[in-house]
Amino acid sequence: MKNTVYTRNMIAAALAGMMVLTGCGSASAAQKETAVPSADPSAETTENTKGAWEVNNKLLSLDKNPEAKAAFERAIEGLDGYSYEAIALLGTQVVAGTNYSILVRGTAVTPDAKPVYQIITVYEDVTGKAEITDTKDLTEASEEGTTGALEVNDGEYDLNKNTDVQAVFDKALADLVGDSYEPVAYTGSQVVAGTTYYAIYRCVPAVQDPKDSFVLITATESPDGTVELGDITTIFPADDAMADADNSGEQIAAPFHTVDTLEDAEKETGIELLVPESINGSTAVEYQVYDEGMLEVLYEDADGNIIARVRKISGQQDNLSGDYNEYSVAKDVTSGDITVSVRGGNDKLYVAEWNANDASYALSVEDGMEESALLETVSSIQ
Repeated sequence: MKNTVYTRNMIAAALAGMMVLTGCGSASAAQKETAVPSADPSAETTENTKGAWEVNNKLLSLDKNPEAKAAFERAIEGLDGYSYEAIALLGTQVVAGTNYSILVRGTAVTPDAKPVYQIITVYEDVTGKAEITDTKDLTEASEEGTTGALEVNDGEYDLNKNTDVQAVFDKALADLVGDSYEPVAYTGSQVVAGTTYYAIYRCVPAVQDPKDSFVLITATESPDGTVELGDITTIFPADDAMADADNSGEQIAAPFHTVDTLEDAEKETGIELLVPESINGSTAVEYQVYDEGMLEVLYEDADGNIIARVRKISGQQDNLSGDYNEYSVAKDVTSGDITVSVRGGNDKLYVAEWNANDASYALSVEDGMEESALLETVSSIQ
């Protein structure tokens, strides 16, 4: 199956002014006294309260959290223009469905794109549908070559595989009192007078019935080898409002949403669209509206897999399909009175894009179609 990407601008504004809380997240170099053992990842989680975030104090990998992994994979299925690498499940929240807070490394599917470490919220409703509803950036790469620029880590994020960096944090945290820290991800570095390293840790306070949190820690190594602990800032849960959040579908941060009918999509976008009832034997159709005014029709098979999609937007839009794959066949063909750019290979075409009546169109077919069938489908889209 071909690797299709679909353009969605999922990068939110950078996470600014992160709240520093008491206990974990409020430490500084002045608090150093004695060492504390690391947290036990197999410890029991606290009882979940409906509507409150339950911080994950078990194993963090999504492979060890199959329900969260399944929701994450459904949420990113079909995303074009942006890819996500899941690092850790930070917490869950039971509402009308379930929210999952997941630490990820996200990268735009563009040449020379730099990664960004983010916390995303995946909302799974009671029917099993999942989508990304919030995105918070934890790092933002500076322009390459800038003095003192933050260099986001695009390699191994596991601190165990960055022994030099781990040694710096071990020194920085060695004398902290009370709280224990478990490394989660090495996110980047910054060279000024010495090197400052950034890493995310899970923090367990040294109190009865501790409430874990996830923190961003900085540590600076001077040219003479001395190490100084910098800030320890709580990144999850971010604040009390987060615990009371109710994701019932009213506050969706994603730049798109699903509507019930094509008529509803046309009213919201001001775009009229005529599409076939079925493509490649599809059994279900879904309609999505994007903030930038694009209308998208998704065709699904009996298992809910997306097998085709049609997009329309007013004006001229290059590569509206969001498909950046390289194909052995890329050519222009005539269908009626329009010119259609098609791409594919192995006797099948997967993408068709064209302009007509001051609008841009795109048709993507996951398993491909023969040229005659593809052009027949194009002619039915207006």
